[in-house]
Amino acid sequence: MARQFAGLSYWDAQDRNSQRFKYFNNEEKKELRSKGYKNRGWDNVINSWNILQTVQHDNDNTISLSAYVAKKAIKEVEKAELSGNLYAVLDSLKRLIDTPDPEWEALRAIASEN
Repeated sequence: MARQFAGLSYWDAQDRNSQRFKYFNNEEKKELRSKGYKNRGWDNVINSWNILQTVQHDNDNTISLSAYVAKKAIKEVEKAELSGNLYAVLDSLKRLIDTPDPEWEALRAIASEN
């Protein structure tokens, strides 16, 4: 099985970092890089995500991990639907449901208590 970080492949984790990083201005980007932000290589991608989590951005238009994973999965489902391949659609939906997500797990735990 391919290595994953927070349920994301290397390319998805790298893309998530890039999506958040692009909202910073040049001065903020320079500061992030001085803290070690480097979005290439597994260890750097993971470290960069941790760095991004410690920085509060004034124009923080970023999305949570849950929203990012759901958005990515929905795009895959839409792509599969366009192909007309029912198995691809079902497989994409299964991946959406099976995606590990701490926020969803917390909501499931609360729901099961009630």
